[in-house]
Amino acid sequence: MLDKVIFCMKNTDIVKGRIDSLKEAGVSVYLTEKPHELERQKWNEDTLLVTDYEDWQLADIFLAVPRIGYGLSYHGSAKYVVCDMEALDKLFLEMVYCRYYGMPLVIAETPRLLIREMSLSDLDNLYELYGTLKDCPYIEQLYDIEKETEFTKNYIQNMYGFFGHGLWLVIRKSDNRLIGRAGIENREIDGTTEKELGYLIGRPWQKHGYAKEACEAIISYAAEYLECGRLFLCSHKQNIPSIHLAEKLAFKEYAKDIDGMNIYCRYL
Repeated sequence: MLDKVIFCMKNTDIVKGRIDSLKEAGVSVYLTEKPHELERQKWNEDTLLVTDYEDWQLADIFLAVPRIGYGLSYHGSAKYVVCDMEALDKLFLEMVYCRYYGMPLVIAETPRLLIREMSLSDLDNLYELYGTLKDCPYIEQLYDIEKETEFTKNYIQNMYGFFGHGLWLVIRKSDNRLIGRAGIENREIDGTTEKELGYLIGRPWQKHGYAKEACEAIISYAAEYLECGRLFLCSHKQNIPSIHLAEKLAFKEYAKDIDGMNIYCRYL
């Protein structure tokens, strides 16, 4: 189990306020300005070295450390296990922290958009978003509030928590407005479960390039963090704007008019 954190930086004063919290979580903390002063027995597979506090942004993220197991031989109770220290990047620690405290994880950020997981507190805004698309024949509307709440709880637990992906929220940074959804879901294609890129943008915010901007960020995320070899995109055969977006995103036609849907594929 990871149980030590060494802060190695010129200014260690900025982390001292979190030492008590880390110790309460069972973490041994060491502060130093000179790496060569570290005692050799403190630098082992149970230790996390932090060289730049600003890179992590949130000091609370280190409270996730005791909940991560380490090594192929680990047999403890930690929910997340890594095989090497290189897996402990900022996004991974943020994911563990958010899962533990029930917070939505930020997936990606673009010049204009923030892409993050949804929470139950987003439901009112979600209904407002879908209300702008009531006349769209390609969009499946939300359930009534009671059923949608239960659906969202299960979705957060099973899709985000188990698969690590799903449909996320697209937030416009300039006004913190929910303008769409985009993400990666599972779809059976040719008898195999594949990852499918999906998206929708509310009517008032269409034709501004938001869908392409969000999808490009998600494609990069899928390649880098989900290690996807390919992504699929399914569009109704008469949904011309969606077909044009697939082409702009370098998806190629995979199958045509399958139950009214065209299927596109892009290798990453």
